[in-house]
Amino acid sequence: RAEDLPSLLLLALDRASRVLGRPTIGIEPAARERLLRYDWPGNEEELQAVVERAVGRAQGPRVTLAELPELAAARGAGDGPHALDGTYEAVERRVLARALERASGNKSEAARLLGLKRTTFLTKLARHGIEEEGGASSAA
Repeated sequence: RAEDLPSLLLLALDRASRVLGRPTIGIEPAARERLLRYDWPGNEEELQAVVERAVGRAQGPRVTLAELPELAAARGAGDGPHALDGTYEAVERRVLARALERASGNKSEAARLLGLKRTTFLTKLARHGIEEEGGASSAA
């Protein structure tokens, strides 16, 4: 229901921040308005996926309009599984592996990309069984 959307958005921001190991992040008014105007054919799950992607991209303490993924792309059914589909553990695992890949295996840089302390990042890698040896993990 449309009247529930502001509360659901705040919950999604909180969940996404926790999954990504970040302090709770806010959202700029323009980005909030775009999300509140969207139809959400994929319901709450689509909202959570879009917010998680935006929180992962966020460079500051608030999600900006530029950091929101393209909503029309998020709507596409039949495009195959979404990168953020699955449980929070599965999503976190993919986010960690992707950050490590983007950082060319440099754990300190991957932690920085995610806004995590290096020790927190290493703990998360170990919990997910990623990066048992020196090279980048093949998990994505």
